[in-house]
This record gives sequence, structure tokens and C-alpha cells, in this order.
Amino acid sequence: MKTRLFVLLLAAIVSILPASARADDEDPIEQFRRLEWERRVSSILAERESPAKIPFHEPVYDVTFYDLSIRVDPSDSSLVGEVWVHAHALIDTLDRIDLDLVDSLTVDSVGGNGVSFAHANGIVSIDLDRRYGIGEPFAVKVSYGGHPRPFNRNGLLWRTHGSQPLVYTMVEPFFSNYWWPCKDVPWDKADSVQVAITYPEGLVGISNGLRKRIEQTEPGWMRATWKHRHPIPPYLVMIAVSNYELLADVYDNGVDPAVPIEHWIFPEDRAAAEITFALVPEMLAHLETIYGPYPYRDERFGHAEILGAGAMEHNTCVSFGSSLIVGNRGSDAVIVHELGHQWWGDLVTCEDWNDIWLNEGFATYTEALWAEHRSGPAILPGFMRREEYHGTQSVYVDPIPDLDSLFSARFYGAIYNKGAWVLHMLRRTVGDEIFFDILDRHKTESLARGGFANTSQFHATCEAVSGLDLDRFFRQWVYLSGSPSFRVLPFRSASGDTLWLRVAQDPEQDTCFAADLDVSIALEGGGETQLAVPVRAFVDTFVVAAGGPIAGVRFDVDNWLLDKGFAGPVDSVLTIEESDDVLLAWEVVDPFVSGAFLYSAPSAAGPWERMAPAEARLPKHGWYRTARPNAIRYFLVRAVSDSLPGYESMPSNIVRTSNPTKTETLFDSTATNPYLLGGDPYGIRFNLAEPGKVSIRIYDISGRLVRTACNEHLPAGHDHRKEWDGKNNEGRLVAPGVYFVRFETDGFRMTRKVVVLR
Repeated sequence: MKTRLFVLLLAAIVSILPASARADDEDPIEQFRRLEWERRVSSILAERESPAKIPFHEPVYDVTFYDLSIRVDPSDSSLVGEVWVHAHALIDTLDRIDLDLVDSLTVDSVGGNGVSFAHANGIVSIDLDRRYGIGEPFAVKVSYGGHPRPFNRNGLLWRTHGSQPLVYTMVEPFFSNYWWPCKDVPWDKADSVQVAITYPEGLVGISNGLRKRIEQTEPGWMRATWKHRHPIPPYLVMIAVSNYELLADVYDNGVDPAVPIEHWIFPEDRAAAEITFALVPEMLAHLETIYGPYPYRDERFGHAEILGAGAMEHNTCVSFGSSLIVGNRGSDAVIVHELGHQWWGDLVTCEDWNDIWLNEGFATYTEALWAEHRSGPAILPGFMRREEYHGTQSVYVDPIPDLDSLFSARFYGAIYNKGAWVLHMLRRTVGDEIFFDILDRHKTESLARGGFANTSQFHATCEAVSGLDLDRFFRQWVYLSGSPSFRVLPFRSASGDTLWLRVAQDPEQDTCFAADLDVSIALEGGGETQLAVPVRAFVDTFVVAAGGPIAGVRFDVDNWLLDKGFAGPVDSVLTIEESDDVLLAWEVVDPFVSGAFLYSAPSAAGPWERMAPAEARLPKHGWYRTARPNAIRYFLVRAVSDSLPGYESMPSNIVRTSNPTKTETLFDSTATNPYLLGGDPYGIRFNLAEPGKVSIRIYDISGRLVRTACNEHLPAGHDHRKEWDGKNNEGRLVAPGVYFVRFETDGFRMTRKVVVLR
């Protein structure tokens, strides 16, 4: 679950914003991501009676079917429920099973093959009526009830929108037991689930799958029965109850049976929802082309509106925050993220929470694939740049954190963003065709295991399909943390058509990253040579025939590598200062470099000429002073090395003299502001970009003109100089006091204060 900007994504979310909030002042995707992880931060532990713990179960029985009936009463936030747990034994001596249920809910009785129970510390231990052998089926009924209290907005939530009640669930990763007894682990999917919801008349009850029937159970109360006929773990079982209206649509690919689309929304949001969800059929069509048939074609897809800016990928029915129903395309990334989860997370589920990136990284990359489909491949580099994560958390989460911090700020960047980057880099490594073949095989093999996958299994699938050894790829990108920072030093041969390249990684980083680095070599006169160099060590060097005179070199132009950048020792090493002359200074900090040459040109495009004395190599750091030119002049530095005769580095940054597009005034170096005029005249130096009239007038503090020091046409040029000798237009010395010098040319004016002393 999630969205972009998604920055962040979480698999399940509710917001802290009121229902009326709309993403008018904040990008809805950014808002979604921010609120998604803020909701999860464990320091905000509202309404909890005790810390949550990670449910643990030995694999001694396998759930096949949950049959859940609940009655929710918004008037007092109470719940009464009954669940039948159908299962079969995985050991020969099974005489007791454990279910998870928070202590704030009370078990009233057990039945079926359950004969007695004990409920403590979040565990309902049920004694069976006999010992069951491997494969033997049994069924246990648990009757329970109480006032469910959420843990930090996880569990069964009691809200309102306007004057209407709203009851809904949000439980990932392990908070299903905060509203019903179950085996609350992701690795045991029931083959199917049935949920019957009883609620006050006038409302609508929603759950997974298809609605089998709706009936009145007693005056003022209705019951809706839903059944999902596909494997599902407890955290994806949902309910939502409110005064919903149905916004219906359909997806029909013209071959398979049409898929009903059902968006259950608040009546006041219908108009905005019609626009927000308009592209769902197109999204389904595209994801079927890359992921295969929609997994729940025989049921439906849609959304149930909840509060805030969160979303959660429940099978067939995504819980979707009202703040995301924006009436424009602003929430498309959230929608397609949650739709992607129907394949990656719902159909194929992470075996345990260590592997949550197999859910969230895949869904986040679905956003990228959708953006690429809608806007073309050119959008992909920028999209992935926004998803970059360079932090210290690994994509594989070990150990699994307790409480609900799995989806906190500490983890989300690695799980969602870097998880998507793993897939992006894998795609670059194996190529598009093999990449999508890997996803198809991953899905097929996971379904053969019961709809589960872990990281090592995905790794094995990638190698089997691609034929590549990907041990280092998975170790550095999935199991370790961080990302590479490169220093690159490209040198060009004297002939200009051969590139010598050194690529160095930061030796202080923990991991030496292996990557096939894309290099784009621009050729003089146009054209480009593209190649990949195999970086495998902290320092690697390469010699490449460019296929023509080299004009420039760029790295990872299309952004296929998660890196911190490519700094070069000659990047931005040249500075310029101007006064009466031009001072150029440089410093190349690299032991490979022995010296440098300065080049000058009349334009940034050249032609570049080595500055006199052309034969003299300058030191690797130093300065050079030259007369100020009468026109703009450009400068750059190329480094050289005694270890590589006949080669020069690619150019440094380019600096230039000031652009005389406007007049500049420069006061004498002895001047202060205000200038204290004693015995010496007050000098004004200025430059003219082109010939023009110059006016210099002096006014007293009352605004009266005292002296016209200049009023004439002057030629273009540097270092014009005019003076005021402290006299008025009649040739008499002015009285001591404050005066103002007004300098004016066409399009430029400046005023300076002068204090006259005697």
C-alpha cells in the first residue's frame, strides 16, 4: 500500500487529518506518504492498554477457512462476534491450538472441536476434543466480544464523518487480533473467508470478495454476508461500515469475463470520486499486460472510503482515505500502488515481515511502471530519482521490530523506495524481457507454495530465469545498507578519441558496490557513444575507444543506478574574481593529478585555446592573474598526470568574466559608505556595455541639485572614471553635510550617500 511521493508508502494507513481535509495545499501523494509513516510512529501510542507484541506460532496446524460473524454497534463502540476456524493438523499429536486475541476482548465460549480454553497475554489456548493426526480436519468456534481499543490507530476504528458513523479496520502488520480471534501471521493463508457483518439499518457493510446476501436480522439491524473464495492472510481481511453509496464501473478486456468495479464512497464525495477513480479500468488493463490476469476476476475490485490520507490493499476492496479523493489525477499513484498489491502482497504475500519489501517494493515500482506507461520512458529517470533512499536500513528487515514500528520512518524508505530501486536495478541488469519473465516465474512458483514468497526464493528465481549469478547483487542491495558514492576521473587522449576512466568509491563506506556503470560519451560535432563499464572494486580503471573526438562524458544519464553522485576532482575547481584585472584560482585534490593547463575561449562553446605560456604546465593548485578583457571571456582547467602522458582530463567547470549587459559602478578602493569627502576628490569608476549617455549629479539632503559632474555620451568600455571635487555648479566648495550622488545611464540607476567634511 502507499503512494508516491509518494515517499513513502506503507501498507496500511489511516490518517490523523479530519474527514473534511482535502489535499489543496499539499501534493496528495506527498501527504499520503507523510501521514502513512507518521501514523506508524510508535511514539504516538494512543488508546493502548499494553504494548503490542509480534504473534508467534509453531506450524502445527494449517487454517483452511475462517467463517466470521460480527455485530458492530457505533453507538457504544461495541462488538459481538463469533468465528469458526477450520483447519487441519500438521503434526500427529495435535490436541491444542493457539489463536491470537487482544486481552481487551473477552472470550465467552468455545465450541465445535474445542472443549475448553484459557485466554491470557493475547493468546487464546483451546483444548481440542481429541488428538488429531497429520492431515485430519477439525473446526473450532470462538464466541467473543467487548469494546475493541486500537493500538496506535491499528485495529477496529470507530469514527464519524459529518454526522454519520464510520467503522473500519486497519491492522497491518499484526493487529488483526485486535478485532477478531485468528492465527495472526502472514504465512498461514486461509483458502477462503466469509464475513457476515451486522450493523444499524441505514448503513452499508463492506468486506472482501462478493456479497452473497443482505438481510434484516431484527428491527433496525441489517446483516451483509460477504465471501472471498481465494487464499487470504488475516491482515488482509477487512470490514467497513458507513452510509456508503456505490459508484460502479466495469473493466472488460473483450476476452475474459468483465470485472465489476465497486467504489463504496461517502455521498458527499461522489462527484470527486467519479474523477479520482476514472482511470481504474485503464490501470487494470495495463497491469494485466505486465503482471498477468487480475487475480480476483471472478469477484471484483474497488475501494471503500475511510478517513484521512491512508490506503490499504485489502483483497478486492482497498480501504482508501477521503483526503485522497481529490477530483483530479493527484491520487493516481496511490490507486495504482494499491492495485499493484492485488498481485504483490495479496496474491503473492511475503512469507514473514522480514520480506515486506516483496509487497511494498513491488507495489512502489508498479507506480513507476504506470508512470512509464502513461507518460513514456523519459519520465522514468525523474520518477526513480524521487524514490532514492541512501539510509542505513537494509531492504531486508532483520530483526522484525515489535510494536508497529515496522512501518515507521526508520524502515519505510528502505522497504518502499529502495525496494522499488532493487527491482529497477534488477531490470537494468537482466533486461526488460527477462525482468518480466522473472516476475511471472516468481508469481507461478509462489502460488505453488501456497501464495507465499521470501527473499531467498525470489533470489533463486531471478538466477534461474536470467542465468546470472546474483549473489553480490542481492547481498549489497537487499541484505546490506547504503549506496555507493563515486569519484570519477575521465582523461581524454591527445587525439581526442580515447577515454581513460578511473572510477573510485568512497573507501570509508562499508560496502564495495558492484555495478555496471552506464557511460555516455558526447562526440564533437554531435552523436553519442554509450557503454557500460563493470565496476567491481573500490578503484577501477578503463580505457575506451570513443568512436570519435570526445566532447564530454556523463554517467548514469538514465538513472538506473542508486548512487549518491559522481564527483570529479576537476568538477567546480576553478573560481574567478574581477576588479581591475581577472584572478583565476584552482585546486585539484587528487593524488593522480600532477598539474593543470588553463584554457580560454570567446564563448562557452569554444574554440578553446591554452593560455600563455601555452607550453608551461601549471601546478595542481594555484592562481593566475590576467588583464581584464574588453569582452566576455570564458575559462576552464584541464588536469594532467605524469602517470598518463598524452592525456588531459575532461574540462572543469567553466567560469567567465562579468557580463556587461548592464552598467556597473565601482567606487574608489579608498571609499567607504558613506564616503567621507575631505581634501581628495570623490571618484566614480564604471563600465559601459555599449555607448551611451551617462549622467552623474549631486544633490543635497533637501533634494536640490548641487553639481552635474557628468552629462555626456561615452564609448563602451571598462574603467571609465569621473570625479566630484566637492564644489557646486558655481565652482564654490559646498558646505559640510550629507549629499547624494545620482548615477544614471539608459536602464541603470544608482544612488550613493557622501558625507562632506572640512
